[in-house]
Amino acid sequence: MDWRSTASQQAQHDLDTLLRDAVNAAARTFESADTFDPFMLVIDLNGNTTIRSLPPGGPARTEQQFLTDVQLPADRQQLRARAAVFDVTATAPITGDAIKAILEHRDGVVIDVLVPYTLTPERLDIRLNAANAAVGTPRLWA
Repeated sequence: MDWRSTASQQAQHDLDTLLRDAVNAAARTFESADTFDPFMLVIDLNGNTTIRSLPPGGPARTEQQFLTDVQLPADRQQLRARAAVFDVTATAPITGDAIKAILEHRDGVVIDVLVPYTLTPERLDIRLNAANAAVGTPRLWA
């Protein structure tokens, strides 16, 4: 997947930053739990990054329900990029536990990334170098 050849420098930087921050946030959660609730990282027009999540213990949601629940009415106008992050059990092209990041930029770049990980009582191994990226479906800026 060669998205960098057509994406602006800003889009490349924003999506790289969101993926890095998403993986780091998930890793911090794994310090005290063996899973994490979905969360979203957003970058506003001024370049500020914030995290959004839903109260813990709520009902299970599909990815689309989560996106709908954390999206704000003005997001389309006020955000540059966002990443919705999920703890998943992947079946293809990666098999096993993975951090799934749905990265979306207002410039039109949408990438679904699966980052495999293994978690044992002794250690967490996040294999960013084994990540799989695929063209995603535009949602906010469709």
